[in-house]
Amino acid sequence: DLFNGFLEFYVYNIYKPYGFLKVHKQVTVNGETPVTDWEKEKLAGTYTFTVYTDKDCTKPYDEDQTLQGPLTLTVTIAADGTAKDSDPVEILVGDYWLKETASTNGVLTEDIIPVTVTAETTQEKPAVAEFTNDIETGSMTVTKKVTGAYKTTEKYEFTVKNADGKYVEAELAQDESTAVFTGFADDTQTTTIPSYAVQDGKTFTITNMPVGEYTVTETAPIPPVSGCDIEVKYTIDGKTVTTATATVKKDSTPNVEIENNYPEAELTITKTISGLTDAQAIKDAAGRITITVIDNKNNILLDGVPLTASPFKASEDGKTYSAVLKNS
Repeated sequence: DLFNGFLEFYVYNIYKPYGFLKVHKQVTVNGETPVTDWEKEKLAGTYTFTVYTDKDCTKPYDEDQTLQGPLTLTVTIAADGTAKDSDPVEILVGDYWLKETASTNGVLTEDIIPVTVTAETTQEKPAVAEFTNDIETGSMTVTKKVTGAYKTTEKYEFTVKNADGKYVEAELAQDESTAVFTGFADDTQTTTIPSYAVQDGKTFTITNMPVGEYTVTETAPIPPVSGCDIEVKYTIDGKTVTTATATVKKDSTPNVEIENNYPEAELTITKTISGLTDAQAIKDAAGRITITVIDNKNNILLDGVPLTASPFKASEDGKTYSAVLKNS
């Protein structure tokens, strides 16, 4: 019985093996180290990673439900873009899946990284889940074409906006035919709207632009004569469009062509001499009257030309002289 016999107790110690885990985080642009200030600043920030026990990332790791929430690791990337490691955490041995679930800069990768934690992993040599956030950039070219009855060596200005309506800012190269993307300017927060310029027959290139849609708009077409109608046509990679919205991709460069066609126009000059009846007197008076015509670019079209000289022609009665100037 209980008083004359023996009572045996068995104590079991259940051993749960632990290991260590950390995250290695790097940021790249088209698979390369960030170069421009915008790239570095865009990727700088604090990234948060959640540990899951299933590959679909629906069951966060929470040992014995005692963590009061999922197990997370964080990595902060500085403005220089250098890769960093999280602090290692102690975790039960097993297979896990990690997912990037938050970042202070809004840049997230959708990658799910599997990792196995063994009892051999230590705080100095933990299991590592490697993440890379890569942003893709590309280039855009803008070509200028002037057709019709007017030619000029002046540059035509244009702006570039992204899909959010923010103007592209870029640093102009020394040759003034290329520029490197540096960021976006909100037109509600800046008094100077970034613009670029290109001559007839030339091409302007903006590089390092984040992939996405951009709209090119010519801001100041150059009229040869005040009030002259100008036909402006946009084409993207040879296709005529109403709005010049092109898609910048990593592996292809869209070309936006802006064509300004200046239709031929005429200026008719008419001068009538009155008060004289003698034909020779009328002709002598016409020879003393000179006409000068200067356009709005200070080009001299006629310089003190008498009515009796070309391009003027006299009427049959010799009293009216007229000339037609064309902008061709």
